[in-house]
Amino acid sequence: MKKYLAFDVGGTSVKYAVVNEEGEVSSSNKFKTPDTLEKMYQEMLQILQKKIFQLKQENQQKYNNTIDYYTKWVHQIKTPIAGLKLIIQNDYPDKKMLVELLKIEQYVNMALQYVRLDSIHHDLSFQKVSLDHLVSQEIKKQSLFFFQKNLKVDYQIKDLQILTDEKWSGFVIEQVLSNALKYTKEGSITFYNEGEKLYIQDSGIGIKESDLPRVFEKGFTGQNGRTGKNSTGIGLYLCKRLCDKLGIGLTAYSENRGTTISLIFQMNDFIIGVQG
Repeated sequence: MKKYLAFDVGGTSVKYAVVNEEGEVSSSNKFKTPDTLEKMYQEMLQILQKKIFQLKQENQQKYNNTIDYYTKWVHQIKTPIAGLKLIIQNDYPDKKMLVELLKIEQYVNMALQYVRLDSIHHDLSFQKVSLDHLVSQEIKKQSLFFFQKNLKVDYQIKDLQILTDEKWSGFVIEQVLSNALKYTKEGSITFYNEGEKLYIQDSGIGIKESDLPRVFEKGFTGQNGRTGKNSTGIGLYLCKRLCDKLGIGLTAYSENRGTTISLIFQMNDFIIGVQG
């Protein structure tokens, strides 16, 4: 039941009381003199703080339930996707069908990582990983897209060990590569590194200079994304959020045509803190 603070002004005196929604003053809450005002405020403040705490708990529980539902849904939908993949590979060897199914799988994975963004710190495991292995396995996953679009892979990775979380870093590379494949109609995608700095460079339509400062914003599609009408503005946003959590430097560069994304896997205070 809602409660209100009522004032009784008479001459030079002012009295206060807490009343209910009908304006009734309970017998235990008769109008009081100003010397009790501070105590009354403290009581009301405690009531408000308790209510705010309850609302926060309720909202957190609703959020947890939503995350739990979508996490379970994604894992459940992966089973029929895997089944369809086997059917297509064994009974209907149609690469076009398989490519479209792989797109569905990527979007499902993106949905899962999106809902888990705020809680991945429980899942982080930093270890020494081969940069060559990390990049090549993501290229292998998307080899059908290269084949479908007749794009070349220019692979110039000089292998070294980097300290990172293999699963989440692999997802970031997957998203960057998926973006490059989406906007590249011909030519090649180049992979090279300068020490712990990885570059993924495509020969696609590029990004307008005015759009570059906003490419990592949530929902931002830019002029090229709006023209193609198939951009969600989520992929690079996810990459940026994850890189911030992983301590990876992320930048985008584009001039006229083509886009270069760089990932810097250098040891920093964040990784040292997680490892420590």
